[in-house]
Amino acid sequence: MIGPNPNRSTFVPIHRNQSDRLARTSCNISDKLQLSLQRLEATGAFDSGQIRLIEEEYAALWNSEDSFHHISLLQPGDQIEHFVIDQLLGCGGEAHVFRAHESGTGKVFAIKVLHNARTSERFHREMKMVQQVAHPNIVTAYEVGTIHGMPYIAMELMQGPDLNALIADSGPIDWRQSSAFVLQIVRALAHAHCRELVHRDIKPGNIILNGGGQVKLVDLGLASMRIGSYEEETRSINLTGKAQIAGTLPYMAPEQAKSLSKADLRSDIYSLGATWFYLLTGKIRVRGKTFSRQYRNLVAKRRFRDMPADSLPPNLHQVFSKMVAYDRRQRYQSCLALEQDLERALEDLGQNVTSHQLSVLIVEDSQSDMLLAVELLKMANDSLMIHQATSLSEGIKIQAEHHVDLVFLDLTLPDSAGVATVEQFRAQHGEVPIVVLTGLSDEQVAEACVSAGATDFISKDDLTAHKLERVIFVTFSRHASLDE
Repeated sequence: MIGPNPNRSTFVPIHRNQSDRLARTSCNISDKLQLSLQRLEATGAFDSGQIRLIEEEYAALWNSEDSFHHISLLQPGDQIEHFVIDQLLGCGGEAHVFRAHESGTGKVFAIKVLHNARTSERFHREMKMVQQVAHPNIVTAYEVGTIHGMPYIAMELMQGPDLNALIADSGPIDWRQSSAFVLQIVRALAHAHCRELVHRDIKPGNIILNGGGQVKLVDLGLASMRIGSYEEETRSINLTGKAQIAGTLPYMAPEQAKSLSKADLRSDIYSLGATWFYLLTGKIRVRGKTFSRQYRNLVAKRRFRDMPADSLPPNLHQVFSKMVAYDRRQRYQSCLALEQDLERALEDLGQNVTSHQLSVLIVEDSQSDMLLAVELLKMANDSLMIHQATSLSEGIKIQAEHHVDLVFLDLTLPDSAGVATVEQFRAQHGEVPIVVLTGLSDEQVAEACVSAGATDFISKDDLTAHKLERVIFVTFSRHASLDE
């Protein structure tokens, strides 16, 4: 829902001259579309059914014109639910992206509003799964909704450029930097694949540089589909239209270009290999200057550019070649296997492949509650370094010595009780995120804790491994966005 802007009572309507312009544009688009469809049909690469589906897709997009213009008229100060728009970050063929802050907390988010309302059912179905994914190399999705019939997603705001823009501005990067980026995305995909999510649109534009050499994968919920049997995938395809190509052709696996129902996690591995080629060379791997030529070269003629001999050391070249094998049976069959080979090759070349080990501190005086919290945290993330304290003073001391990444703080301790516990810990350690973990479930207490400096509030009655996994990464990403 769009809230009122104090400076404007209503949205600016489309005036008569705008309507006339839109009508003329509609005619021009219709004429050009018919000519384009005739040219596509003449290539022989598409049958009449596929041509008809393309025409229907364009018609559906044009019919969503009214919603599109409502979105395009959003201004700073307007609201989408409880998010207040700060500025338009960008607008492309698929979406508007806004910077916004949450009213009340001031936390900053990116709001992505999709232009195609026809994807709404699929979008919400997939985003329910994506909201359960928490990984340091996947952009966090917080909330999903609709505005004027268009689906939107509130997500972590990224500051850096995507890798497509990076290469366009600065040129190709060397094997050391590119392989470090690829390894991070391999780990992200392994995490997603284990949760039965396939991305289906891995490309440089969907990988964002986040500073400090970290990259994050975006748009997992926009092209992903639950891995299942052929029949399950075929039923899912009906949500986007049978025979529709989903993905970006220059980075798409051959089987995905032939049929969406055949795409699986190995298709993501191929696309990541094609992305790696672009990072190293600044060129797409499949030959052809037009869509139709690229399509034929990808699925039929198998015409690809060769990786320059000096772009990769031999052991990394072997990994790359296996990633982009034309026959997916010859590729890596999982990202876990790919991760092992890539790490081994990089270690042999003297590269550091270890990732930062996250550490948490639990301040809890109840032995049973402490054991439960430790067990659930290990289930949520078995690589965590977990520190334990049974009093506030001990917790403050451990934090001073170890500088943990996140603190879980009980409100009732031998040497402190209530909101004062948060205030005292925050007074000693002003930067670390604090999640209150308590048996209390009073909303006023939760608000008081947040006002005192807590980042989040969880009732022990609602504690699960999944909730802790989610809280860990949501807390880190929100804390980082506030710091920036």
